[in-house]
Amino acid sequence: MKSKEAKFTLITLFVLIVLSYIFSGVFFTLDKHLLDLKFKLRGEIPIDSSTIILYLDNDDINALGGLPLKRNYYALAVNILNELNAKVIGLDVALTEHSIDKPEYDEVLTKTVGAKKNVVLTSYFDSISEEEPNLSFRLPEEIGYKINPSTKFFSGEKLNLPFLELQKAAYSIGHENITEEGKIPLFISQTNGLMPAFALELFRAFVNTEKSKLKIQNSELLIEAQDKLYTIPFEKNGIVNLNYTGGAKTLLAIPLVEFLQAYNLYKKGGITDIDVTSVKNKIVIIGIVATGRSVFVKSPFSSQYPAIGLHATFIDNILKNRFISKMPVILELFLILVAALIFSYFTYRGNELKTFIVLLIYFFFYFIMSLLLFSISNFDLTITRHYIILIIQMISVVVYRNYLVKEEVRNLEIERDAIHKKLHDREEKLIKLQNELRKAEMENALQRKGKLVNEIKKFEKEVSILKLQINEYEKLAHITDNYENFEGIIYSATSPMKSVVEFLKKIADNDSPVLILGESGTGKELIARAIHRKSHRSDKPFVALNCGALTETLLESELFGYEKGAFTGATKEKPGRFELADGGTIFLDEIAETSEAFQVKLLRILQEGEFERVGGTETKKVNVRVLAATNKNIIDSIDEKKFRQDLYYRLSVFVINLPPLRERKEDIPILVKHFIELENKDMKCSSEVVEVLLKYPFNGNVRELQSIIKRAVVLATSEKRNYLKLSDLPEDIQKLQKNKEDLAERIMKSIREKKFSKNSISETAKELGGMNRSTVAEYFRGYCFKTIVEKNYHLDDAILEIADSIEPEIINKVKKKVIEYLKNALENIDKNFNLETNLRKNRAKFKNLPQKYHYYLEEIIKHYIKDEFKI
Repeated sequence: MKSKEAKFTLITLFVLIVLSYIFSGVFFTLDKHLLDLKFKLRGEIPIDSSTIILYLDNDDINALGGLPLKRNYYALAVNILNELNAKVIGLDVALTEHSIDKPEYDEVLTKTVGAKKNVVLTSYFDSISEEEPNLSFRLPEEIGYKINPSTKFFSGEKLNLPFLELQKAAYSIGHENITEEGKIPLFISQTNGLMPAFALELFRAFVNTEKSKLKIQNSELLIEAQDKLYTIPFEKNGIVNLNYTGGAKTLLAIPLVEFLQAYNLYKKGGITDIDVTSVKNKIVIIGIVATGRSVFVKSPFSSQYPAIGLHATFIDNILKNRFISKMPVILELFLILVAALIFSYFTYRGNELKTFIVLLIYFFFYFIMSLLLFSISNFDLTITRHYIILIIQMISVVVYRNYLVKEEVRNLEIERDAIHKKLHDREEKLIKLQNELRKAEMENALQRKGKLVNEIKKFEKEVSILKLQINEYEKLAHITDNYENFEGIIYSATSPMKSVVEFLKKIADNDSPVLILGESGTGKELIARAIHRKSHRSDKPFVALNCGALTETLLESELFGYEKGAFTGATKEKPGRFELADGGTIFLDEIAETSEAFQVKLLRILQEGEFERVGGTETKKVNVRVLAATNKNIIDSIDEKKFRQDLYYRLSVFVINLPPLRERKEDIPILVKHFIELENKDMKCSSEVVEVLLKYPFNGNVRELQSIIKRAVVLATSEKRNYLKLSDLPEDIQKLQKNKEDLAERIMKSIREKKFSKNSISETAKELGGMNRSTVAEYFRGYCFKTIVEKNYHLDDAILEIADSIEPEIINKVKKKVIEYLKNALENIDKNFNLETNLRKNRAKFKNLPQKYHYYLEEIIKHYIKDEFKI
C-alpha cells in the first residue's frame, strides 16, 4: 500500500471507528437483534434442575380470594417445602406492610420463615437510574454489602422492604428490579452500601457462603464457596447478560395450588402426577405469573417471558458457567483494523468486484464463527460495527482509488500537454530553419548552409524524441486477456507452446522418463514441475538438481548420498536426492554436463531403480520418476562421445522441445503483462515498450524478459509512475527504438501521399528502403484494424480517419480496401464457436500481421462473434 493510500485508509478508519462509538446506540440495537437471532439458531437447551418455580396464575389468585393473598397461604407453602427438605425458598412477592385484617397471619409467616432460616425475600426500588445515590436513602446495616468497587452501579430511589419482623426472620433480602431491556442489575447502590439482586441472594443461600466471600475484580463478581470459585461477568452499571435457555416452557414451573394438592395426596399415600419430593435440596421460588398482576419481559424466545424466570435463568447461568461474555472493545477494534487493512490493500491492488465478493464470503464465515462461538462458549462476537465499518471503508477506498486514477490521468495530461507545447515549438523552429536553409541554398551561402544543416539535424532529433515521449503518454499497450495459464506456463491461443502443453497433459500421469530440450531460460524446470503436479505423484516430493553446477564427486554424493566416514568430513550419513524423492519425481537439469562414469550409475537407476550410497555396500531401491533437461544439442553430444547413447534412449521415452522466445513472439505481450502483474497489479505498459521488446532477440529467453520487466517496474515505481516507458528498459533495448519514427505512421504517410493508388503499396515499399511489399501491406491492414477498434467499430468514421481526406474518390478507395480486409479476416469465423476456437482455426490470418496489431484483430473477431460489429 502506497503512503497516500495508507494515510487515507488509516484516517477513514479512525473517523469511522470514532463515529461508530458516538452513535453506539444504533449498533447496540442491531447487535441485540442479531443476538436474538443467534439464540433462535442455537435453539432451546435444558435449564439447570436446581431451581423450581411454584407460581400462582390468575385462576389460582381468584380462587383464593384475590390479591393480596392471606399470608397463611405463604406460611403453609414454606412449611411444606421445609418438610420436603427444600434447600432455599425464595418469596418473590411484596410483603412490605403488615396485614391489617389478619395480623396473626404475619406472626405465623414470620415464625415459619425464621424456623430454618433458609428463606430469601424480595424488595424493590421505586426507580433506578445512573445518577448518584440520594443521601436521604440508607440501607439497613444487616442487609447491604460493603463492597467498594471501582465499578459504578445503578442507584435506587426509595427502597421498599418487607415488614421489619419478617426482615429479621429471613436469611437475606434482595431487590427484584430489572432494567427496561429486561436485564438484572447485580447490585443497586445506596449511600451506605449495595443492595444485591434477589437471584444473587438465592444463589448465595444455595451455596451457603458469607457476604465477605464475594469480591469484585475486573468487571466480574467472584463468589468463593465450598472450595469452588463462581464467576459472574457484568457490564456497565453492573448489568448481567443472561443466556436464555429457552421460552417459558423450558422453566421448571409448577402451579402452586396443584403442588399443594399433590402434597396432600402424597401424604395420604396416593399416586400423584407431580413429584413433590423433587424439591429436595433445590431452590424453590414462589411467585405470581399472571397477566396484569406480574411483570413480563421480552426474551429471544418469547415476547411474554415471566420476570420470575429471570431468577431461575440467572442461577442456571452461574451453576453452568454460561453467562454471555461480550467481546472486549480492544479485540473488536483489532479485528476491525486487521480486516479493514487487508481488504483495503486488495481493493487498491486487485479487482474491486472480486474483493467485494471475497468480503461477502468473509462476512458469511464471520457470522458462522460468531454463531459457533456463541453456541459452544457463550461468547458474543459482535457483528454490526465490524460489518458496517468494513463496508463503508471499502466503498471509501474504491472512491479514493478512482480519485487517484483520475488525478494521475490529469497529471499525465498536464505532462503530455507540456511535451506537446515543446514539440510544437521545436517543429515551428524546424520549419523556420528549413526555410532559412532553402534560402541559403538559393543564395549559395555555404558556411551558413552548413550551420543550418547541423541545427536542423539537432532539432529533428529533438522532435523525434518528443514524439516518442508523446507516444508513451498517449498509447498504453492493449494486451489481450485471452491467454492460457497452465501451471504458470503462459501462452496464447496461436503460440507454439500450445502444442507443448497439450503433449505435456498427455504424458504427465505416467511413470516414464521425460527429456526436456531447450535453450537457457525457456522454462525447462517450470515444465518439469507442471508434469509432476499433474501426475499421480503430485502429493509426493519434487526434487530438483542442477548437474552442471557440481563436480562429479559432489554430484554423486549429492544424488546418491553417503555413509558416515565415506570421505573426510563425512561425520554422519546423509541420504541422497534419489532417496529424498522416493515415491515422487526428480528433475536433473543440465544432464549433458555429466561424466560418462556418472552416466553409467544413472543408467542403472533408470533400469533397476537401485544404487549404493558413496562409501556404502547396501543396495537401496527407490521408486522415482526421472525428468531430465539440457540446453545442448544432445545428438551432437552423442556423436562426440560425450553422452551415452543408451542413456539417451532411456531418458527420451518422451521428448519435449521448448521453443525459444524469439520463435513465440506472439507470447511476448502477454508475458509482459503477466510479469508486470506479478510485480504490481496497477502497473500498465506503453505500446512503445511492447513494440521494442518484440524487436529484441532475447538470447536469455523468458528468464531474461522477466528480469527486464522486474527492473522496469522498480524504476517506474521509484518515479511514482503507474506505467512502463521506454527509458525503463536497458540501454541496448532502447537503442532499437530511439531516433526512429513509427514505421506504421511512415507507411501511412507515404500511402496517403500517393492517394491510395493501385501501386501505392509497392511504391511505398521501394521508398522505405526496398522493404518487402507484403510487409507494407500487412502494416496497412493492421493500421486499418487498429483504427476500426479505436473508432468504436464505426466503419465510416474509421474510413475517414484512414483516408485523412474529404475527396470522395480517396474515401471510396479506402472503403473498398477496408471492407476487403474485413471480409478476408472474418470469412471463416463461425459464431457457433467461442473466441478461442475461432482464433485457433484462423491462426493463418495473424501469420504476417505485425504483433502490435494482433490485439485489434482479436477484438474485431470477438465483437463480430457477439454480433456487436457487422460489415
